[in-house]
Amino acid sequence: MRVPVVMTVAVALVAITVSVAPAGEPPESPLGREWFEVFREDWENGGQGWILEDMTGRPSEFHVSEHYAYDDGTEPNYSYWCGTFEYDADGGYGNGWHMLLELPEIDLAGATQPRLSFRYRHHSIPAAAGDVTRVEVKYLGEYRALAEYLGFSAGWQEQPALDVQPCDNPLKVRFRLKSNEWQSDEDGSNTDGGAFHCDEIRVFDWVTGTDYFYDDVEDGVGLCTAVDVPATGIVPRLIELPCRAYSDPTCVCINAPGDTTSVPPNVFVRLTTPPIHLEGTTSARVFYAGAHCGDGDLTDTRMIQASFDDGETWILAARNDYAEEEVDGCNQFSPNGLAGYTVNMFLPAHSMRLRITVYTDDDGIGPGVCGAGGSFLDDVWVVAWNWTAVSEEEISWGRIKGLYR
Repeated sequence: MRVPVVMTVAVALVAITVSVAPAGEPPESPLGREWFEVFREDWENGGQGWILEDMTGRPSEFHVSEHYAYDDGTEPNYSYWCGTFEYDADGGYGNGWHMLLELPEIDLAGATQPRLSFRYRHHSIPAAAGDVTRVEVKYLGEYRALAEYLGFSAGWQEQPALDVQPCDNPLKVRFRLKSNEWQSDEDGSNTDGGAFHCDEIRVFDWVTGTDYFYDDVEDGVGLCTAVDVPATGIVPRLIELPCRAYSDPTCVCINAPGDTTSVPPNVFVRLTTPPIHLEGTTSARVFYAGAHCGDGDLTDTRMIQASFDDGETWILAARNDYAEEEVDGCNQFSPNGLAGYTVNMFLPAHSMRLRITVYTDDDGIGPGVCGAGGSFLDDVWVVAWNWTAVSEEEISWGRIKGLYR
């Protein structure tokens, strides 16, 4: 079970001489209507009520299951499945998963041409390029990929024999599933039994036919082991850092502990606001001052979402990769120092939450040309207005489109 960690004022600050960028206010409100501020956070009081979730420590979802199991003509049928019924009735997978299934160590003494074969079924969102399952073998103490699977496999398939050499002896093989920070069953993308199944796993000698390992899971238990990936321990922290804070010296930094130049591999953290009350309003716009910078890897991302039902569903407001960009002098910000997003034109609820998600792939985030790497977030605020106060003459398609530019 994931346990959120609540940020409190007990956050260590790094004292550095700073150059403070000038304060700013939101530009004229949409359609020229009078707006009023409903929420502001400048981090000078420690981020009261914000919730931090380190999602990287989720237990492995690989397990033996009859759900979509491979049918070998006997009953009952069992297979390994990396998936859950947590999000919908037909099974699927979530955002930011990093799941492992390991074969036991296999002694290859005497083998001449060791091979690996298995059956598989994969069902993940094709548009989410970060959703992939790899089969990997250990060599010189590091895992390397033998094959990878993305998108839909059109049912069960047979993997032709893979040459596991070069490899260590004893042989160590694992299946590793990763999903990125959005577009899964968790946020409503139906994958019908995703994400990955495997069965009839065999390690054998191509020349002699000798079997060194075979697991068809038909005892309902299996010989492989689901391994939990430990949490990264990355937590957003308050720092004083030149040209990152917008209105004052203090900002939030999401990167390696004690370091502002990198973010470790396989990070998946979320920072969520307390409830923001919107009674008496019909529309709202989110503003924030922040910088995200790195080594240009498009699979490392920061995402900002809004929820109007206390976190049951989330609407995408912005998603940025860590492009290699110059941020010295705070010019990573938009021209007036702000980025603004209209999160919903007609609000369906009386409150909202904002959520900032940071995700990294297998090689993490390195420093960009400015020497920094990671996410830096300062002032976050929300302004609202009453749509009903706008006359029909003002509600033209051109003006409405202007809300989303």
